[in-house]
Amino acid sequence: MAQKKQKLEDIVTLVAEALGVVSYADYFTQTPLFTNLRIENGGSEALADLTLTVSNDHGLLVSCVRPIEEVPFESAVEVDLGNILSPLYFVGLEEVKTEDIFVELRRDKQIIASQKLTVTALPFDYWQGTSGNAELLASFVRPKLADCERLKTEIAAQLKKWGAASDLGGYEGSDKNAVRQ
Repeated sequence: MAQKKQKLEDIVTLVAEALGVVSYADYFTQTPLFTNLRIENGGSEALADLTLTVSNDHGLLVSCVRPIEEVPFESAVEVDLGNILSPLYFVGLEEVKTEDIFVELRRDKQIIASQKLTVTALPFDYWQGTSGNAELLASFVRPKLADCERLKTEIAAQLKKWGAASDLGGYEGSDKNAVRQ
């Protein structure tokens, strides 16, 4: 008795999960857009010569076409695209926008699996707040600005008046004991 051959669309699953909010800070810190991007093969034969395409209509992403050599039978392959966010998009963005991201898996130019994700894009100088990745706040710190240098000079003068150590170089200097004081 011959077995009926399953369609590729029925045996391949594309699992895509992305950050909910993205900003220039994500690009700057090289944070991957996808928290989970996986191709699952539920069939009894390995799949080869696949192409994964990730796109956005408004320039949020740099061009991303990734060939997938093989997905073994009854298993999954995790795909790491790295940082595909476009810095030029965030520089030109002036207000919070909702953007659609399209993820498509193709074989011989035929779409066998696809997913549409929605992310919120923040302008260049916006922070995600504590509901996002709070550690990205450090992306906005610029210790070499003229205002910072002026403030450091004023603080050093005040500390000198009080008779306290006025070494504010801390981690910038090479003296590890200066940091400990």
